[in-house]
Amino acid sequence: MKRYKWYKLGLPGSLQKFIKSIKNVSLGSDSQFGFLQIEGDSGRPRFQYFFRSKVFLTLIDSAGASNRQEFEAVDSIEFEILRGTEKVWLRVDDPPRSLRQFFNDLEKVVGFGFSVKPEVFTVLDQRAMLERVDSSKMVGFKGLGSDASAKLIARVEVASKEGVEPEGLPLLRTLEYKIDHATFDIAHRTLKGQVTFTASGIIRLGGALEPYLLGCVEEQLQAR
Repeated sequence: MKRYKWYKLGLPGSLQKFIKSIKNVSLGSDSQFGFLQIEGDSGRPRFQYFFRSKVFLTLIDSAGASNRQEFEAVDSIEFEILRGTEKVWLRVDDPPRSLRQFFNDLEKVVGFGFSVKPEVFTVLDQRAMLERVDSSKMVGFKGLGSDASAKLIARVEVASKEGVEPEGLPLLRTLEYKIDHATFDIAHRTLKGQVTFTASGIIRLGGALEPYLLGCVEEQLQAR
């Protein structure tokens, strides 16, 4: 499955100026980061962000002695720009654990007035997206539950290929719980896919329906 996360951008100038600014910054021998515009299937502006990092390896010689050495590496992150009627979003594909350096470098390029707000999809958003497909069923979820009377906290994880209805599970009737991962099997026309919504805003998509489901997510993002 592929992972996606969206961020609403605040720009000090026009979108065209923003795109031009990052186009003009490339990774050279004397720079720590850069950008490269690449082709995408959507036709929207798509870029690859390159940044230098360090890798530490322990080498063992023939005598069995170990030596820890540092090597320089270049990593990359792919992102796409989505423009709505009044808003602009940036979508990161397969985001790493931290994007702090990425957004710090974007701010260096764009300048004062640049802001980023992560998008989180509510239960209402999720329902609206699922209404765009022929059928869907929850096949798993993870969450955190609590029972004040018993003074306990429980980490809950449930999965079933036949489908899951949290409201009908006896083990949850006495718990106050919040779902932070929910996975659905999707069928639309003759194709199948899967989507996982998370409390962090990351959405995982897989199967033959991945492009269609990605479109559904971004349509809902713009419709809110």
